Parts: sequence; C-alpha cells; structure tokens
Amino acid sequence: MRKKGSNGQRLDNVERDLSQVKRDLDRQRDEYERHIRRHVIDDLQETRYNGKPLYSYADIADRHDISTSAVQRIAIAEGLTRRNKA
Repeated sequence: MRKKGSNGQRLDNVERDLSQVKRDLDRQRDEYERHIRRHVIDDLQETRYNGKPLYSYADIADRHDISTSAVQRIAIAEGLTRRNKA
C-alpha cells in the first residue's frame, strides 16, 4: 500500500483494476478455447453416408480460424485421429 497523500492510492486502484481485467480476459479466453474445441470435436465426428469424414482437417481449421496442427492435436487428444492404426 502506498502513501495516502500521494498518487499511490490511485495507483493501487489502477493496479487492482488491471489485475481484475487480466483475470476476466483469461477466463474469457479459456471459455472461447473450450467452445472452439467442442465445435472441432463435433466436426471431427461428422461423417458422410458411407462413414467417411465429412470435413478434412483443413476444412475444420478454416471453419474455426485455427491451424490444422491445432485440429490434429485436438483429434489426437480426443482419440479421433484419422490415421490407420498399424
């Protein structure tokens, strides 16, 4: 805590407000990432009538404005990878 008579109290308030904004930003970023992840998982599970995937990794990446490697990481983590098991 800074001296009361100086600008210290205002600086304390600004620092407190800034930390609150940072926490809110982190929370919103986490919610957004979970939201995008859920949509990517849904797209990975979509299939055509013959059982083949409806969307390619590139299609999914374009739809959600993320990289294809991010789509691949999500697919691996959720067990939805499209590689043939040897």
